[in-house]
Amino acid sequence: MDNINLPLDSLTSILDQIQIDGDDFSNCANRDEFIEAFKTQIITQLEASNYKEILKTYFKQQINDTTNHTLSPSLLEESAWEAARNQYKNLLEFIKQMEIPKLIIQAWEEERILNQHQTEPITATRLFQNSPYAPIASCMPVVSGLEAITKNYLWQDNGELPAFFKKGCKSNSSNYIVHYITSPGDITLLPFREAQEIINKFSLDAGKLHLLFSAYCMKTTEPWRSEFTLKASDILKIFNENRKDFNKLQKLKEIASTAFMLDSLLVKAEWEEGKKNGKVMVSVAISRMWNISFNYQGHKNLFGEIETPEEIYITIQPGLWTKEFLNKAGQKARKALYQFGYISEELFKLNAYRDEFILRGLMYLTLASRFHPHGNYKVLTLLKECICINPDEKIAKAKSDRHSRLKLTNRWDNFLMTLSKMGWNITYDPVTYPEMLQPNSEKKKPRGYFEKWLEARLTILPPLDIPPYTRTLSTQKSSGTRKAKKDKSITASEIKAARLKKGWSQRQLAGKAGISASFICLIEKGTRNPDTKLMTHLCQLLDLEV
Repeated sequence: MDNINLPLDSLTSILDQIQIDGDDFSNCANRDEFIEAFKTQIITQLEASNYKEILKTYFKQQINDTTNHTLSPSLLEESAWEAARNQYKNLLEFIKQMEIPKLIIQAWEEERILNQHQTEPITATRLFQNSPYAPIASCMPVVSGLEAITKNYLWQDNGELPAFFKKGCKSNSSNYIVHYITSPGDITLLPFREAQEIINKFSLDAGKLHLLFSAYCMKTTEPWRSEFTLKASDILKIFNENRKDFNKLQKLKEIASTAFMLDSLLVKAEWEEGKKNGKVMVSVAISRMWNISFNYQGHKNLFGEIETPEEIYITIQPGLWTKEFLNKAGQKARKALYQFGYISEELFKLNAYRDEFILRGLMYLTLASRFHPHGNYKVLTLLKECICINPDEKIAKAKSDRHSRLKLTNRWDNFLMTLSKMGWNITYDPVTYPEMLQPNSEKKKPRGYFEKWLEARLTILPPLDIPPYTRTLSTQKSSGTRKAKKDKSITASEIKAARLKKGWSQRQLAGKAGISASFICLIEKGTRNPDTKLMTHLCQLLDLEV
């Protein structure tokens, strides 16, 4: 180091700026190879950087101060360059001759051994291995959580108080679910100006991840006491992620970043369901929807950091809300709820950018199928679920602008046709939704059709091969002889026989009952169980004794 005239602090400053990349040493088989690779990397970085100019500037200032401006600018420039060039040459020579500290070599050897013995965490069994459908928690925290993630424009700015997203219940004003935002790893409720940065990063992909976690909750009997680990690369396969503008590493990091945002979502709930003796009241204190941690796998650099992970393992612990809303034993004791539905593998494969309209609609229908078993919807209702931002404004614009109107109706028709391809059963109300307004109709739409179309009604039911949410009619049981006589169960075959005795088609019975023909078909097959009100109405129409 004696042949280096550059002051020691300046030399240290230059060497400190060199970023050592541990991946360059991953293939070094022994100590000698490592030492040479280490030196080569430092020299390569110096050659590719502006250190020559840094040295030149430094010596120019030194010469300037020493000569007290007696040299001309040109001579000063030449002297500075000559001094810098000599010192740079000496610096490279010093690097070639320097001894690598034993601590660095030891760290490399230990890391190499550790990388060779890395063990992969145990991951949960992948969904959809034996069926294109999987059970999913479809309770209100999941529903409201999905809306909070995919409808960030509905978050409320509460000034200095915490930002919040609230979902109530029309039939019971005391029921509510509230979501808040906190920083990852914290529990402090953030005001809107701080929470907005996280809220704005929520996306449809985050919504898909939220639903995926909700499906994995169904694999354990007590999810609030359990956790499951997923590989980011497996999530990419489920999502059918094939973007060409991202490499694999970027895709893995994107999945991890999205999961990291979900760790910021909190939930609070007060909910009551059932009537009289069957009433269940649940309460959830402010807590996380998902507690998420990460395990990066790959070669570590000399500082113990994994800069380019080969795999990312995401461990999810469902929040305390599952103890109140996804508790099978608690439901039997009438102290908790256990609410679930089914989700299609095809939903996850929809592209959040290309198929946004379809994906939003399918997400809504997937969860709504549990509490809307009849599947009766109005076009306007579903349309608002499919439009991402300010649906009322976009629908109002379509009313006055022909181009916007055509674009919106085309997207809607494409949505319905995609649902049909996925196996969903769609029946159009013949009165409010005539053939001329249906997809692929070649008939010319009448003037002023748009307003009528918004009020049109249709029935959308899940694919028939999705398991029914409730017991079939023929398996219902009575609780007591006297009650059984009063509340006699009507079987699916009895409904069909009574309809045929009347000489009615399924469509005719559906018209009289105010439901779709496809729903009558499902009832007669025993795969759909009408509620008490509808059953009473059907029995009155068919002259059956209840």
